[in-house]
Amino acid sequence: MNYPVYKVSIECLEKSLDQTCNELKAYPKGNLGLTLDSAKDDRWRELRKVKDVYMKAIRKLNSIAPKAFFLKRRDERKAQRQAR
Repeated sequence: MNYPVYKVSIECLEKSLDQTCNELKAYPKGNLGLTLDSAKDDRWRELRKVKDVYMKAIRKLNSIAPKAFFLKRRDERKAQRQAR
Protein backbone atom coordinates (compact mmCIF):
# COMPACT_ATOMS: atom_id res chain seq x y z
CA MET A 1 0.00 0.00 0.00
CA ASN A 2 1.34 3.43 -0.86
CA TYR A 3 0.46 6.71 0.78
CA PRO A 4 -1.88 8.14 -1.93
CA VAL A 5 -4.01 4.97 -1.80
CA TYR A 6 -4.14 5.14 1.99
CA LYS A 7 -5.06 8.82 1.94
CA VAL A 8 -7.90 8.38 -0.58
CA SER A 9 -9.22 5.32 1.27
CA ILE A 10 -9.25 7.09 4.63
CA GLU A 11 -10.88 10.21 3.17
CA CYS A 12 -13.64 8.17 1.52
CA LEU A 13 -14.34 6.25 4.71
CA GLU A 14 -14.37 9.42 6.81
CA LYS A 15 -16.70 11.18 4.37
CA SER A 16 -19.12 8.25 4.42
CA LEU A 17 -18.91 8.08 8.21
CA ASP A 18 -19.68 11.81 8.47
CA GLN A 19 -22.74 11.41 6.25
CA THR A 20 -23.98 8.51 8.36
CA CYS A 21 -23.39 10.39 11.61
CA ASN A 22 -25.23 13.46 10.30
CA GLU A 23 -28.17 11.28 9.29
CA LEU A 24 -28.22 9.70 12.75
CA LYS A 25 -28.13 13.13 14.41
CA ALA A 26 -31.24 14.13 12.46
CA TYR A 27 -33.42 11.63 14.33
CA PRO A 28 -35.69 13.21 16.98
CA LYS A 29 -34.53 12.90 20.57
CA GLY A 30 -36.38 13.24 23.84
CA ASN A 31 -34.94 14.18 27.24
CA LEU A 32 -33.62 10.66 27.80
CA GLY A 33 -32.28 10.00 24.31
CA LEU A 34 -34.11 8.73 21.26
CA THR A 35 -37.89 8.64 21.21
CA LEU A 36 -39.41 5.17 21.10
CA ASP A 37 -40.47 5.55 17.48
CA SER A 38 -36.93 6.39 16.47
CA ALA A 39 -35.41 3.55 18.44
CA LYS A 40 -37.65 1.04 16.69
CA ASP A 41 -37.06 2.47 13.23
CA ASP A 42 -35.29 0.02 10.91
CA ARG A 43 -33.44 2.81 9.12
CA TRP A 44 -31.94 4.03 12.42
CA ARG A 45 -30.74 0.51 13.24
CA GLU A 46 -29.31 0.13 9.76
CA LEU A 47 -27.45 3.44 10.11
CA ARG A 48 -26.00 2.33 13.44
CA LYS A 49 -24.69 -0.85 11.83
CA VAL A 50 -23.23 1.12 8.90
CA LYS A 51 -21.53 3.50 11.33
CA ASP A 52 -19.98 0.56 13.17
CA VAL A 53 -18.72 -0.93 9.89
CA TYR A 54 -17.10 2.38 8.88
CA MET A 55 -15.46 2.75 12.29
CA LYS A 56 -14.06 -0.80 12.12
CA ALA A 57 -12.82 -0.22 8.57
CA ILE A 58 -11.01 2.98 9.58
CA ARG A 59 -9.41 1.21 12.56
CA LYS A 60 -8.37 -1.75 10.39
CA LEU A 61 -6.91 0.49 7.68
CA ASN A 62 -4.94 2.46 10.25
CA SER A 63 -3.67 -0.74 11.85
CA ILE A 64 -2.35 -2.24 8.59
CA ALA A 65 -0.89 1.00 7.24
CA PRO A 66 2.66 1.91 8.23
CA LYS A 67 2.83 4.32 11.13
CA ALA A 68 4.55 6.85 8.88
CA PHE A 69 1.32 7.15 6.83
CA PHE A 70 -0.70 7.87 9.94
CA LEU A 71 1.78 10.48 11.14
CA LYS A 72 2.03 12.12 7.72
CA ARG A 73 -1.78 12.35 7.51
CA ARG A 74 -1.89 13.87 11.00
CA ASP A 75 0.68 16.49 10.01
CA GLU A 76 -1.25 17.34 6.83
CA ARG A 77 -4.45 17.86 8.82
CA LYS A 78 -2.63 20.02 11.35
CA ALA A 79 -1.23 22.17 8.54
CA GLN A 80 -4.70 22.52 6.99
CA ARG A 81 -6.19 23.67 10.31
CA GLN A 82 -3.43 26.23 10.80
CA ALA A 83 -3.91 27.54 7.26
CA ARG A 84 -7.57 28.37 7.99
